[in-house]
Amino acid sequence: MTSGGSRALQRPTTFAGMMAAEAKMCTEDGLRRGLAFRPNPSDVIITPFAKSGTTWMQQIVHGLRTGGSMAFDEISEVVPWIEMAHDLGQELVALQFAEFRAFKSHLDWAEVPKGARYIVVFRDPADVLVSMHRFLEGWTFEVGSISLAEFARKVLSEPGEGDWFTHTASWWRQSGRHDVLRMTYDRMQSDLTGVINAVADFIDPGIDAKARRIAT
Repeated sequence: MTSGGSRALQRPTTFAGMMAAEAKMCTEDGLRRGLAFRPNPSDVIITPFAKSGTTWMQQIVHGLRTGGSMAFDEISEVVPWIEMAHDLGQELVALQFAEFRAFKSHLDWAEVPKGARYIVVFRDPADVLVSMHRFLEGWTFEVGSISLAEFARKVLSEPGEGDWFTHTASWWRQSGRHDVLRMTYDRMQSDLTGVINAVADFIDPGIDAKARRIAT
């Protein structure tokens, strides 16, 4: 109890409560506007499943297109998140820092705005679950209230729109598309130079060696 007699606010302590709290982070209007976005053919949309290397890939792409600029507090300030941009006061149609624009997303192939170029990163679902649980604990649910085992059961036993299986399968089926670059988190860890060169060649083969080294 607080000194004023009112109960202190708590984070959710159940999986259902956590999901309800997370749903409030993105308004229906904001999501609708994001899904209605029409990108340019030169745009790059980085769209892995959550906790699969999204921020890392945003940093790589932004570093390649700017020669290593770090003039931001948080990477999504300069590589906007499509689903959250409107709620964060960002204009998806605005000019960015380089000749091609870059965006973040967690959308699967069925929902992602079409017409751009896409980079997706695949990560072992067990590692995704552990990373996601650690990230959300103490933020969207109370510490110790949802065990990793319960979290895993709920995430894996209740697949549906937006789940890891749907997302991964949707992008896996895009094999052979010239506008989709597929990477793995394991390769980003074991062969970062090779990944950076592959990303650079995908977005602009003319990116010079200096920018590629800086992005490393």
